[in-house]
Amino acid sequence: MSKMPISVAIIAMNEEEKIDECLASVAWAEEIVVVDSGSTDRTLEIARTYTDRVVHRDWSGHIDQKNYALSLCSHDWVLSLDADERVGPELREALLQLREQGPGDFQGFEFNRVTWYLTRWIRHGEWYPDPKLRLVRQDVARWEGTNPHDRLVVEGKVGRLEGDLYHQSFSNIEEHLDTIQSFSSIAAREAIARGRDATVFTMLGHGLFAVFRYYVLQQGFRDGIPGVIIAVLSGCAAFTKYAKIWAYRRASQGVMPQEKGGSGVEQ
Repeated sequence: MSKMPISVAIIAMNEEEKIDECLASVAWAEEIVVVDSGSTDRTLEIARTYTDRVVHRDWSGHIDQKNYALSLCSHDWVLSLDADERVGPELREALLQLREQGPGDFQGFEFNRVTWYLTRWIRHGEWYPDPKLRLVRQDVARWEGTNPHDRLVVEGKVGRLEGDLYHQSFSNIEEHLDTIQSFSSIAAREAIARGRDATVFTMLGHGLFAVFRYYVLQQGFRDGIPGVIIAVLSGCAAFTKYAKIWAYRRASQGVMPQEKGGSGVEQ
């Protein structure tokens, strides 16, 4: 018996195209728990070929859903994954070795995540090395953050493992744009709940700086055309978030368009 049995926690929703590779990459684990929020494709069928711990739970937000999945795991140590991620060969060997040797005085372990985008693995910009804390002791760990941007935190010492977690990301640009729309809406509402507002300066400032930061400061240009696309869409995401903050606030305040003949511009 290993010194450090590991449970794997995965949340899913209509992930039939990606979840098989995710589950296959952790088939060695002592337990796999999948929390599904109402898939209508083959996600459940695929998941049940790897584990009988497939649970339905209505969607309650990224953070709450992942904490729920964490709470269902039977073992002290949990590897938390998204359905579009899979453990790479080098990381798998590191995990198997750790499982046999034990964690020592560490309460969690982080490793790099590398993302496939359109035609290549992205090795520059803020998308890499993109360190992720994903292997944790369940009793001292929890998901925190602001939806949809979650992070796993632990109380105690964190170690580091070699190897990459592979991330499939977006299948195409349309899917990327859909995610920007969805995530920017969630982020805008969270910002409004914290009392934030936006102006033309914050919209343009955050949008333009996001492009410059990713493409120039973080050397996204080294990833070729995919790097250009990511940089521009990063700017679009930032601009869209602040545009929605501005729009949602004024919609809630009952601001109506001016009648014809007015300037049509609200200051």
